[in-house]
Amino acid sequence: ALSNSAVSPVAVTIEAWINPSISSGQRPIISIGDANTGKLHYEMALNGGSLMLDYLYGIGSRRVITSGFIPLNTWSHVAITISSSFTRLFINGSQVFQTDGAGGLLAIGPSIVVGGQYSASSGNIFTFPGGFGQQNSNQSNYLGNLDELRVSSVARNISGLWQSGVYQNTLPSDSNTALLYHLDSNRGEITAIDNSGNNLTGNLIGGDSLIHYFGVLPTPTPWSSPVSRWVLPTLPSIR
Repeated sequence: ALSNSAVSPVAVTIEAWINPSISSGQRPIISIGDANTGKLHYEMALNGGSLMLDYLYGIGSRRVITSGFIPLNTWSHVAITISSSFTRLFINGSQVFQTDGAGGLLAIGPSIVVGGQYSASSGNIFTFPGGFGQQNSNQSNYLGNLDELRVSSVARNISGLWQSGVYQNTLPSDSNTALLYHLDSNRGEITAIDNSGNNLTGNLIGGDSLIHYFGVLPTPTPWSSPVSRWVLPTLPSIR
């Protein structure tokens, strides 16, 4: 997807439900950057079974954090928030890491890639403007299932939203939502509809054998006592 936003946000939140089938290596869930400058602005990824955040800020500063544990073949909710006060990582509503905040954040775009990242062998540029499941030679794609991906220009209260049950339903869009993929299309669809109102439609790359929807399921059954988890997916599968 391509974003026309050149505005630097004062804060950023990225949230998603993931169900990975492979966690070895570094596997981007979402990468946001600029194909014209070659800069990777933000990336939320799996890294050896942990949650990873990589972002630029200020004048040439970079922060890379890896923390927590994300099991395979199980639904987990992951989120990161960046503000001037704190940088935080969350898994299933629980904070797993906190460090200093950052100013001078870069724009949420213009290039947005889900399930893949830029090619470091090509001068740190995105291999295409934006889409789902982009393959490159140096970095493994995210493999597994994905649902309810939201990017916002505000530091959301992840723990509070988790406790109130917001993540057990379809996420809403508000004035701070930059991107929102519900990923509820039927199998065979080749685009991902942006429900934020910003019209950042994504293209599914690789054909049905590599990435596809399961369609809308009537009951996601997010809670299974005593463990909270998604039981049924409403997502594209990236393989």
